[in-house]
Amino acid sequence: MASGAVCPFCNATIEPEFPLCSSCGALLVGASVGVTHFDSTAGLLPFVGRTDEMESIRRAAETALAGSKQILWISGRPGVGKTRLLSEAVSTLLSQFHVTRSVCSSHGQYVPFRAFADLFRKAADIRLNDSVENNLKQIQKRLVVPEGFEVQHWDQRLVELLGWQLGNGQGIPATERRRQTILSAKTALLGLARTRPTCLILEDIQWMDASSWELLDGILNDFEDLPLLICLTSREPWQPARELPHECLTKIVLQPLDSEQTSDLLGAIFASHTLPDFMLDSLKKDQEWTPLYIDQLVRKLISQNIVKEGKDDWMQETPLDDELIPRELVNLIQSRIAGLGEGIRQILEVGAVIGAPFTSDLLERLQICSEGLREKVAMLEAMGFLARTDQEEDLHYVLNHAVTQEVVYNSLMQDHRKAMHARVLQTLLSLYGDDSEAHYEMMAYHAYEANLPDVALRYLTKCARKARDQYANREALEFYGQILSLLVQSPRLREHTDQIVDFLLKQAEVHRYIGEMEEAKADLEQAQQAAQRTKNGARQAQVEMAGALLALSVGASREAGEHLNKAGMLLEPVDEPRLKMELANLQGIHAWRAGRLDDAEGLYHGVIEIGDTLSDLTYVANAYNNLGLIAYSKGDLHRAFELHSKALKVRQQMDDLWGQAASHNNIGIVFENNNHEDSAEREYLQALNLARTTGFREVETAALANLGQCAENKGLFPQSLEYNSRSLDLATRLGDRRSQAIALDNLGNTHYLCGLFSEAQDKHGAALRLAESLDDGDICCRALLGLCFDLINGGKTDEAESLCDRAEQIVVRLGFNETRPRLYRARAELLLARGDIPGAQDEASKAMRSAQEMHLRAEETRATVLWNRLRQDKSGNGK
Repeated sequence: MASGAVCPFCNATIEPEFPLCSSCGALLVGASVGVTHFDSTAGLLPFVGRTDEMESIRRAAETALAGSKQILWISGRPGVGKTRLLSEAVSTLLSQFHVTRSVCSSHGQYVPFRAFADLFRKAADIRLNDSVENNLKQIQKRLVVPEGFEVQHWDQRLVELLGWQLGNGQGIPATERRRQTILSAKTALLGLARTRPTCLILEDIQWMDASSWELLDGILNDFEDLPLLICLTSREPWQPARELPHECLTKIVLQPLDSEQTSDLLGAIFASHTLPDFMLDSLKKDQEWTPLYIDQLVRKLISQNIVKEGKDDWMQETPLDDELIPRELVNLIQSRIAGLGEGIRQILEVGAVIGAPFTSDLLERLQICSEGLREKVAMLEAMGFLARTDQEEDLHYVLNHAVTQEVVYNSLMQDHRKAMHARVLQTLLSLYGDDSEAHYEMMAYHAYEANLPDVALRYLTKCARKARDQYANREALEFYGQILSLLVQSPRLREHTDQIVDFLLKQAEVHRYIGEMEEAKADLEQAQQAAQRTKNGARQAQVEMAGALLALSVGASREAGEHLNKAGMLLEPVDEPRLKMELANLQGIHAWRAGRLDDAEGLYHGVIEIGDTLSDLTYVANAYNNLGLIAYSKGDLHRAFELHSKALKVRQQMDDLWGQAASHNNIGIVFENNNHEDSAEREYLQALNLARTTGFREVETAALANLGQCAENKGLFPQSLEYNSRSLDLATRLGDRRSQAIALDNLGNTHYLCGLFSEAQDKHGAALRLAESLDDGDICCRALLGLCFDLINGGKTDEAESLCDRAEQIVVRLGFNETRPRLYRARAELLLARGDIPGAQDEASKAMRSAQEMHLRAEETRATVLWNRLRQDKSGNGK
């Protein structure tokens, strides 16, 4: 470097042999000594040691390249070199992989799909501030769905994953919408991996959001034979709530550098084969060195002229002591920051408050400093405090390490921190507007931290609603918790009591969705106390109805009845037709489950009457559907067909495709039991096509199962096995255990008719175990009767009789009249196996009469065939 050179950042004169500006601390590329081994753009130290760790990564990469998915999990304390190890691996071992990277952060851990949104932005080259239309075009251009995968609206769902709600999912249940989003994301990643070997890097997963964890689980469990390497980093001693699959996992726990590795690193930094004595003396045996500590230490030593390079070697200018050189990483970073000028330090503080990638343009809008802003940003980058990201045309910066962000943020005085959050919020609002869905979470975060409760409530409510729409329940619970905290702490608490009840009810509903019944009950108890303070009968009735729904969810019928009675008394003097409609609907469910079908019918008619008055088609359609199911249970198939047809018309009026598919399934079942197999098949195919077009996999599963039953009735057993196998496979992938049990029971029936009795018993047994775990009486009864036929065929009549008795108890207790013909038929087969022809004929006659009374034509046909066979079997040996 020429004598009299000038620092490009602060214009100070630089000594020819000195690599770092003594005025501003900038590290200068082109200096004559080894400190230039710092890469000011990537912020990387020289890489030394870690030979065993690199070998482990090499083996995992080779296995992945051979087409077998691999997971690499690197953990260790902050600053130990997890990112540096991965960076070295990417540049030396992973050159054949398409690498995309995302860093999780503490302030983003409740943003649904935050971790994978960053991955997809980079993979599709999406601009954060671009329009939704352009983002959609980029996704369609850069990400492809592999051939043979039927994924509807996959590109729109990926745009929603990035934070924008497109509105084309209206009428889709939140569970289905979430399934579509996760399936679309997995499929897009599958497309990447099939195009070329792919490496996904997710750093600091201790802060990863729950939705990204769910998506990662799907990738880990669904992808097998693919050139896919998934690299995870986390802090020690943190452990994930979910166990990572051991068969493809390589775990590396990084330890601090030992003395030899530290000497090698310092030697590489100072470009000296012989480390200066003063540095060797400072390597105390009880000191654990991490690369980040060494990075900060060397920068401090040079920038503060504690050490200086002479003509032949480095010289110590100032004695090294604990006060001058802190032994803790946090203290060392604090000491470096304290030495910065006010303008430079303010940029660092704002970056810590933003907590996300930011541009120089954003800093200019924040009016951080009057002049030289970009030069100061470049200086902080050269000093190793900021690092660039690869997003967008305008350079984005982040603080170089999470530890640095934590140190800077925690050093701010509380009032100053709040003021900075408010300033950032106002600037973001001017940039993105008040209603930008992709930035709701960011707005809520800064408003909450700025102690602006009204603004925070507005955006937290938007965040909670958005999370619920995505079925991101864990994230929604976090937002509800923050909302309730703000409301309870508000000096205007009395004014907020109604809101507190509202959000406690919503929080309880989410807890119920995810099976946390005790938490839901605690929410409702708090809501009840708050509602009583309002002295509002309608409010209190809402809480009682929520309690009834919770009790019904856990099978507590008596408790549900008590809640419904209280709600009824509270609503009696109140003119609230909508609440009365909701109450009648819950009372109908309660009566139906208690076997009081006539009472349930009357209540659902009341729902329809109020729903028509209020033009609430959702309740009307559901009521017609439930009335159709009750009519079917009573054996009135003509009435069931009429009611399901009405439900279908209402759902067509609503443009509710999911409901239409469900109605077609129900109408098909009525046709099937009237022996109109062709009509039933047409209805099932309509349901299947609607389900596939709209992506409603739960309805698709049911339609496949029904088509299997239809094929069985026609004697097309191979076709029946195919349909039911597809139904089982789909239900298993969806995690729908009830549909799995139905498919297993259907497969058992078809195997029985094919004479595959051992396979039939296996399938029926599996169906029964699933049904018992779900406490589902309907499927339990069906599986018990299926096993009964299997055991009769195997000569185990005593066991079969026991199963018949269990099935009959369920039929009587729950009023499953449509199951009686099959129950009588099973008893007829049982008596036939024991040689009691007259008794068997009596049971077969009861089966025929029962099926005739309930207009179950298919079952009537089976019973008639059995009765005729018994009548012809004079010897008692016919079977």
